[in-house]
Amino acid sequence: MKITFSLPPFSARPVGGLRVVYEYSNRLIERGHEVTIVHILELSDASPGLYRRLRTSAGRARRAFSKPNLWWQTLDQGVKVLHLPRRLLAGIPDCDAIIATAWTTARPVFDSSASKGMKFYLVQDFDPWIAPWEVLQETWRWPLKKITVSNWLREKVLASGASPGDTLTIPIAVDHSRFHLTRAIEGRPPRIAMLYGSSAYKSPEVGLQALELAKARCAGLEATLFGHGPRPSPIPPWIDYRRDLQETDLVQLYNESALYLCCSLAEGFALPPAEAAACGSAIVSTDCGGIREYAEPERTALLSPPNDSRSLADNIVRLLTHEDLRQRLAHAGQERIREFTWEKSTDLLERLLGESKPTRNSQPWSRSADL
Repeated sequence: MKITFSLPPFSARPVGGLRVVYEYSNRLIERGHEVTIVHILELSDASPGLYRRLRTSAGRARRAFSKPNLWWQTLDQGVKVLHLPRRLLAGIPDCDAIIATAWTTARPVFDSSASKGMKFYLVQDFDPWIAPWEVLQETWRWPLKKITVSNWLREKVLASGASPGDTLTIPIAVDHSRFHLTRAIEGRPPRIAMLYGSSAYKSPEVGLQALELAKARCAGLEATLFGHGPRPSPIPPWIDYRRDLQETDLVQLYNESALYLCCSLAEGFALPPAEAAACGSAIVSTDCGGIREYAEPERTALLSPPNDSRSLADNIVRLLTHEDLRQRLAHAGQERIREFTWEKSTDLLERLLGESKPTRNSQPWSRSADL
């Protein structure tokens, strides 16, 4: 098949939504499909400031993709990458399926001609901090075949008025050949790992408050935060900070940590905690929605209400002072996340795209119980 992914502008820093598409692209190429990634560089409703950022992104994109790989994600050389302004989207090659991957790319896919193939919408998050809620809901109601990355997100899409027959879930996954145990779960130091994300919904200030509260009760507690760019000023001196970690260093950090702390207000799936769980970290998190795909309270994780730093701190202290519970949750979490593989998710996506081709399926598309 010829498959096109329509993405927001290229980012020189890791972005979860882009990473998911790059992962799918690599695997589809391995299976013999032709894959094109189109980064849309201009949007008709963008502010002047956003236009400037897009132009800068375009320059970075040309430099970055002159190399075989991104520094934060391997991309198969067989994947064709285009950076097109919105006014030139007619230059997207004809294909069997075209897939929007964010609300900003849903309109170009919706408006594309029939020669671009069957139209899909990979819904990875609901981003209420990026676009008004009513704008997002409108895109979900368009007659695109929606693929959500978690059942929690599917329920949100359906609540907007989207057709159940046009909406299914294919969860994203973890590459277990890269994210795996290199150190036993038992005997780990009382270290906590946490992503310091700058986006509002990552709520890093809540995580810092939780760590400070837990530190006051567990003097031996250590914390290592990782992120992009210089050390953020709110991080207190006792907390270690590492910037722009390579994947191998991130895997090592996860394996050196007893716990992983996620403090997000909402996540479509929550990939970093999933990768940490694959490496044996016990998960302490806010109940941020999509994490429920693999985080079951008291069995594979401890969950707290969003914005509740005291509850997060209580759960941190609970695990650091009850080693048997920490080990049990870490083992159960690691076992649970092993069910989420890119091979399985790609199987489902490949099957869906194939069944949706008009030449192979003349019936209306609907949610398959087998999926």
